[in-house]
Amino acid sequence: MVELKSNFKNDILYFLRKRNRRGVEVSFLLKKSGKISATKGYYEEIHIQHGSIGAIQDYCLYFYKNGGIVFNSYTGKVDEPSGHCWLMLPSSNLISCGLGSLFLSECYVFKSLYYPNLSLSNLTLSPENDNPINKLRRNRLYEKFGYKIEEFSAIYIGINSDFVNNDYGFEIISLKGYPANPYKLLGYKTACSTVPY
Repeated sequence: MVELKSNFKNDILYFLRKRNRRGVEVSFLLKKSGKISATKGYYEEIHIQHGSIGAIQDYCLYFYKNGGIVFNSYTGKVDEPSGHCWLMLPSSNLISCGLGSLFLSECYVFKSLYYPNLSLSNLTLSPENDNPINKLRRNRLYEKFGYKIEEFSAIYIGINSDFVNNDYGFEIISLKGYPANPYKLLGYKTACSTVPY
């Protein structure tokens, strides 16, 4: 069995960039951290910051050892996992750029560390997002990660590790020891600035 490896080390800030399918360069800052909660135990947080809609947008993805996953706008507050998770991208430029694949890859790495013998559950797909473009994009994403699509179900048949141990075309730059203001890389003066640099 091939070992699944994360693209990121804990507590190091990374700058990621690539061109999306329309040729627009997309970039964001990413930091993965291991955290401990008195009620939830150990969990991991992936915090991304993306320049969009005239300001820096903050989003977080949480993985819990009880199997829960939460994605939300960053508030500093960790919500209780509901068993459902959907990724609301902050910008249309981020659609089909590989961010969903990058996040799912980290989810699989977390599972391999804490639940190596756990079988992933089948998924129910929403008919509300079944327009041709979304359907193609959604099905391609799940099929890469070991799911077979049947109508409104995704049946887990097994992961291809090549799709997990992958950078999905992103240039991933560690900012460890980076002396300058990292928000300049996104075109802003500070994390809360609405004024481009």
